Amino acid sequence: MHYGSHDHDHVHEAAKEVNNAKQNPFEQQKDPMAGTQEVGPTTTMNFDKMEHDFGTIEQGDKVAHTFEFTNTGSEPLIIQSAKGSCGCTVPQWPKDPVAPGEVGELKVEYDSKGKRNQEVKTVTIMANTEPAITRLTIKAYVNAPEADATMTIEQ
Repeated sequence: MHYGSHDHDHVHEAAKEVNNAKQNPFEQQKDPMAGTQEVGPTTTMNFDKMEHDFGTIEQGDKVAHTFEFTNTGSEPLIIQSAKGSCGCTVPQWPKDPVAPGEVGELKVEYDSKGKRNQEVKTVTIMANTEPAITRLTIKAYVNAPEADATMTIEQ
């Protein structure tokens, strides 16, 4: 069966229309995430330090550190969420807005149960800041009991 050039052009044009229809929603809004992150006016915050090292701790120890931060912007600071990189890392943060120039605290508790050797965990903070995400890091070297670290098999 032979298609004439007219039929071929018609099929080609139909394919172009389908492709254009697929692209149209994206042509109107180049960045699908634009406007979704904005939650009113933004501000800035500055932490006293971005990382804390607990040093060497024993397996099963629960340790905590309080990170201090300052709202260095001109708008009230609102922390929407703070999440640890695992269930062993639990942050607590102020739920009320922190006024410009005021100092706030973010407490991070780390539970070393079942952990061993060098541990590095992060806390991801979402706030009305620019950038919207800030990450803090905690570290610890967890000493595991010898019986836990080596297995002996008797025959």
